Amino acid sequence: MRRLGRLTLRLLLALAVLAVLLGLGAWALLRASLPRDEGAVEVAGISGPVTVERDARGVPTIRAGSFEDVVFGLGFVHAQERFLQMDLTRRYAAGRLSELLGPGWFTEDRHRAAYDHERAGERHLAALPAEHRRLLERYAAGVDAGLDDLGARPPAYLLLRKTPAPWRPLDTMLVGAAFHEMLSYGERAERPLLTLEKAFPPEVVEFLTPDASRADAVPLGDPSPPPPLPIPGPELVDLRDRPYEPKKDLVHVFGEVPGSNNWAVTGTRTAHGGAILAGDPHLQISVPGVWFRAGLEWRDGDRVRRAVGATAPGLPGVLIGATDAIAWSMTNFFGDHEDLVPVEVDPDDRSRYRAPDGFRPFETRTLPHPEGPAQLVLRTTVYGPIVFPDNLDPRPLALASTALRDGMTNLGLLDLHHVDTLEEALDVGARWYGPSQNLVVAAADGRIGWVVTGCFPKRRGFDGKAPRSWADGEYGWDGLLDESARPRAIVEDGVLFSANGRMLPLERARLLTRCWAPSDRQRRIEELLAADGPFAEADFRAMQLDVDLAALAPFRDAFLEVVPEGEPDPT
Repeated sequence: MRRLGRLTLRLLLALAVLAVLLGLGAWALLRASLPRDEGAVEVAGISGPVTVERDARGVPTIRAGSFEDVVFGLGFVHAQERFLQMDLTRRYAAGRLSELLGPGWFTEDRHRAAYDHERAGERHLAALPAEHRRLLERYAAGVDAGLDDLGARPPAYLLLRKTPAPWRPLDTMLVGAAFHEMLSYGERAERPLLTLEKAFPPEVVEFLTPDASRADAVPLGDPSPPPPLPIPGPELVDLRDRPYEPKKDLVHVFGEVPGSNNWAVTGTRTAHGGAILAGDPHLQISVPGVWFRAGLEWRDGDRVRRAVGATAPGLPGVLIGATDAIAWSMTNFFGDHEDLVPVEVDPDDRSRYRAPDGFRPFETRTLPHPEGPAQLVLRTTVYGPIVFPDNLDPRPLALASTALRDGMTNLGLLDLHHVDTLEEALDVGARWYGPSQNLVVAAADGRIGWVVTGCFPKRRGFDGKAPRSWADGEYGWDGLLDESARPRAIVEDGVLFSANGRMLPLERARLLTRCWAPSDRQRRIEELLAADGPFAEADFRAMQLDVDLAALAPFRDAFLEVVPEGEPDPT
């Protein structure tokens, strides 16, 4: 018994030692995977020294002798601190999550892969100006150098027993595609209308899906509200013969959307005489967050240029921020870059569909299942890929999207790093073909400006609000609206603001979209900017923290009229 007790004690001690060693090993691996915060690294592919300094909050400032080298440094830092985020974003856009996370993600992949962002990204990449392709190559080289410098793989890859794949310039185009998809609402707004149009007359559909109201606050439009739409009478729809069936599936019409805010005042309205700009882009809450703060500093001939602000891991450069010449911020314009196209399949040959020039065969490709021989066949048309093969409507839906058309996506926003005037900044915004944004700019000379960015199709025969078949040629796209269709404004003395609501008179706004957020935030910003100045930065911070919900006040007042003060029933 005594011998057995000694063996048990030795075994427990051995297990304890093993546990300590395993713990120390795990700690060492985790410690080795942390970003470098000191020392020097020898890397190939840069023309001179690149330095990274972090402030007390860990925000890096990257300095180099050229913009290409500073982009390399940003890629290095992004990789060391956020590579998993970058990897998941590119795989999401390409429909390749299951390759990393396992077959449970194949259902998500089969939908994402249908959009064909990978092949579209290759075409966009080939069409970029040489200087932008070079920047993507330098950024990718920096990402790979940052990964190589880690002492161990990031912890998630250790758990998944996978090795991070190198970064390619194409992967940056995929990250851009993910942003484009996140910020584009045409597809989400159109699909329910296909069902509504089958159920109700056009007058009823229009009444149920208005794009304007008397509450609109239109910064650059006619302040008079549009006339209300007529209420459909019982000759159009009579709900008395349609019994309510609460268990039936409902069609969710496009409604509330997440929102961002930005506003600016000229130097004539501020305490110090310089223009002030504020912006708070509201993207989804995630861990880690979408944004990564950084400062960039580089030599441009005989001068030093600086850019500080919010970067996005996977993309080179500052997306929202400031240089010595300008400050800029963006809100989503909700431009209509997309159309769902019902595809008329040949009833005698399911491998063909009708196009304006006759029946054509579907272009097909296969998506292999990560666990076996099963494959998914994906189909593409001249309009775009089939993204919804099964619908309440028997016709599959193809997606016509500027994000998928050759030459309709670029990286023009990178040029904001090099502009010196307000006019140059607005020109850059007008040339940027990405998800359409309200780009508000404040310049060092005290002026402010606004321009709508993005790539807009020139529609033929329809307004893009609801899906239409393009099979007979009556509806379709005739190229792009030119840059003059993207409105802009320069203000010498006054204010500019946007908050995802309608910015323009209806007739002009509808050339670019039929979808925007309610104007309650825009109206509140307008009210606050109407206060007597002069304004200071602290005033703008207080505006960003404002919690007044004026749009809900009428509902609150109506409730208080009928609910007794001591009402015990919380419902």
